[in-house]
Amino acid sequence: MGTQRERVAVVGLLTVVVVGTSLVLFEGFTIASIERAVSIGSACAAIAAIALVPALRSALTMRMVLVASLLLMTVAVVQPPQESQDLWSYAMNGRIVEHYGASPYTHAPADYPHDPLLAQVGTGWRHTRSLYGPAFTAVSAGIMSVADSVSAKAGSSPLATRLGFQLLAALCVLAALILLICTTRDPVVVLLVGCNPVVIIEVVNIGRNDAMVGLALLGGVLLATRRRFVAAAVVLALAALVKI
Repeated sequence: MGTQRERVAVVGLLTVVVVGTSLVLFEGFTIASIERAVSIGSACAAIAAIALVPALRSALTMRMVLVASLLLMTVAVVQPPQESQDLWSYAMNGRIVEHYGASPYTHAPADYPHDPLLAQVGTGWRHTRSLYGPAFTAVSAGIMSVADSVSAKAGSSPLATRLGFQLLAALCVLAALILLICTTRDPVVVLLVGCNPVVIIEVVNIGRNDAMVGLALLGGVLLATRRRFVAAAVVLALAALVKI
């Protein structure tokens, strides 16, 4: 478990990870900025120190990792997407199904010029039909159905929309962490995923469907290692039905 001094050092390093990653999310540093490089670099260096220094590694507990991971995921969901508008493409694809009763594989977002969410979609993607699988299209339609019902009551469809996709990504990452905990019992393994700045910023905050793909791939691999090949094939097929 490590000495009291080592545990304090680990808490301090985890604080650096949380603060450094959160600064990027709150301040919206550009990719090429020095501030972003310092913030992300500090967070990554702190994670590396914990993982590579034996005394710090032994002092790390699963509770510490989970608290830091949950704090980071909360910040990532609270903040609007910083670096990509993919989430709004997901939303329009779902809205084409749920609201307009059409197919996003034959209709592009620009086909609905008066839709209130169209302006949120990146200009380069407004004329692009869905690139995602039917499983994710169904999920997107479900999220938009909930967002529309919230909008009818509170007029907050954009907020409900982004929270829906961000929460979905966060829950997928959390489920992956649970699988890793049950499989490895190693807090460092969980740290490398749950506190990883790339996962927090590029997956959870942006609400990327890669979180669903990653969870399904991890589940498929774990099933295969237990020689449950049929179940593994089904789970991997679900990943492909989200995005190949």
